[in-house]
Amino acid sequence: MRTPPFRTLRAFEAAARHRSFKDAAAELHITPSAISHRIKNLESLLGVNLFHRTSRGLLLTPLGEEYLALLQDAFAKLEKATRFVATRGTADVLTVHSVPTFASLWLMPRLASFIQQNPGLNVRVSASPTPANFMGDDIDVDIRYGVPNWKGVETHPLIEETISPLCSPRFLERDNPLRDPEDLSRVTLIHSEVALVQWRDWVAENNLSGIDTDRGLWFDRTQMTIQAAVEGLGVALDSETMAASQLAAGKLVKLFDGCTKSLKVRAHFMVFPHSHGRLAKVRKFQEWLLPEIENA
Repeated sequence: MRTPPFRTLRAFEAAARHRSFKDAAAELHITPSAISHRIKNLESLLGVNLFHRTSRGLLLTPLGEEYLALLQDAFAKLEKATRFVATRGTADVLTVHSVPTFASLWLMPRLASFIQQNPGLNVRVSASPTPANFMGDDIDVDIRYGVPNWKGVETHPLIEETISPLCSPRFLERDNPLRDPEDLSRVTLIHSEVALVQWRDWVAENNLSGIDTDRGLWFDRTQMTIQAAVEGLGVALDSETMAASQLAAGKLVKLFDGCTKSLKVRAHFMVFPHSHGRLAKVRKFQEWLLPEIENA
């Protein structure tokens, strides 16, 4: 059976949604008789009745109800596909979505080099802990924290991060001599709720005892955890990579270097749909980002 003309399907969908030929005609800017004619042709082609015509107006048959639901789902997919292709045509704008910590602490300080290498490409960066909706949000590339188990995407692991105890020099100066790892039992521990590696993991890896890893300050963003350590609120267990600028500036110091084991984790991933891999702007970003990661 051949597929009915699109205008016929639109006429049925509008009439079924409004339960009125008149209202459907007004929406589609045609006459009610044209709506009626198209629906009669559709019912003839399908060999079924889609409406009960009563003195009180139009009622959908059970098959009509099912057909309406299927058509509305199909129309929604067509609209999404059209919007997707149209936005992909904006080739001079690269939209990067990222988790906030990576965007602010790693990407932003290095983004100038990408822009300099690609002067004809505009860049838009959005940050959110929520994963990207590639079909609905006009996003080209997403950078996620934690292994993304998505279908239909390419996944590229990024930085291998070293997780270490960090604190500010002034915190050590305030009667907090942390000579041995066990001294952590008497200071405030700073936690990132979203981190893949927690204080309990570091304590277990170093075979330490007497340290209550459930106490202290808790934050739901890594950059807040790092900033809390900079402000001298306690000792944070966090990524040396994400805290690199604070370490280089002397705002943070690494504790127990050489006498404890630091944990390593590859937690950030670049993700994009397979179809995006063919876009020149995505390839340019990938070709810049991966070497930049290696040289960091």
